[in-house]
Amino acid sequence: MALRVACTPHFSSIFRSLSRNFAASPFTKRGYYVYNISHGHSPKKRGHFFDRRILPAQNQSKRYLNIFDYYKKHAKTEGQKKVQADLEKGYFYDHNEITKNPKGKLFGATGSKPLTSNQSIKFPLLLLDHRCTSFTGEKTHFEDTVLLNREEERAAGEGKDERVVNETDATAVQSPVPAARMVIVTLMRQFSAPMVDEWKAHMRKSHPDIPVKELILVESRGYQLTWGLWKYGLKKVIPEADWPDVYYYFSRPQKFCEKLKVTNKFVAYVYILDEHANVRWMGCGMPEGRELADLDAAVKIMQHK
Repeated sequence: MALRVACTPHFSSIFRSLSRNFAASPFTKRGYYVYNISHGHSPKKRGHFFDRRILPAQNQSKRYLNIFDYYKKHAKTEGQKKVQADLEKGYFYDHNEITKNPKGKLFGATGSKPLTSNQSIKFPLLLLDHRCTSFTGEKTHFEDTVLLNREEERAAGEGKDERVVNETDATAVQSPVPAARMVIVTLMRQFSAPMVDEWKAHMRKSHPDIPVKELILVESRGYQLTWGLWKYGLKKVIPEADWPDVYYYFSRPQKFCEKLKVTNKFVAYVYILDEHANVRWMGCGMPEGRELADLDAAVKIMQHK
């Protein structure tokens, strides 16, 4: 049965008629609505008439392409496989994952003992192939802030772990390399802020001598174009004293994220590095009581080796 309604100024009566028709009409899971619009033929009936019909489910044909199934079955080239990975691990996947796991516990923390040299992985500094920028506007290689902490030493050593000091320079001062330092990696920093704040608050309280660095990966083109607005908002919630230690990097290197298990853009990832930039302890998400105790124990072992 078709419902024909003339478009007149009496919208309330039209809405009531449509509501009754929607309530009275059966709707199956595979059925769908079809709206046919035609002009009225009688000069006394102005406007358009809406002919609404429900087609039986058995008479329907599949008229759409499921992009997820298509790439799952036909992805062969490297480009197609990248699209497939984006579909399977994209924004909505990350959102659903963090909704089901709001604390962001995607993997278990290391434990009370730091990883040995054989067990640990190298923090992939060299995969960050261009300079990052701090919230104070300083442009530098992240390697300088984490490993050597001095730009001139990077120019002298260029990728080496040993600290190089010009012995002929009487003013040169060799500052000690801390036995441990924390690096927090995020993507959507504005959404993972509670996680970051908890980790940093604990480090300030329990290990004030250990430097804490943040690295924000600004991945998508749209995110990069609007980054100025995001940064403006972040500067309001990040204490100004922390700005020199908060860096952003315009990219999301795939191999970098794979090595560090960075999979969800709404989660904060925490790493404790030794003086050679080896990852000796790692965790993610919102810190829990047991994890913080394990972190303290691991740092203590690293400091008294």
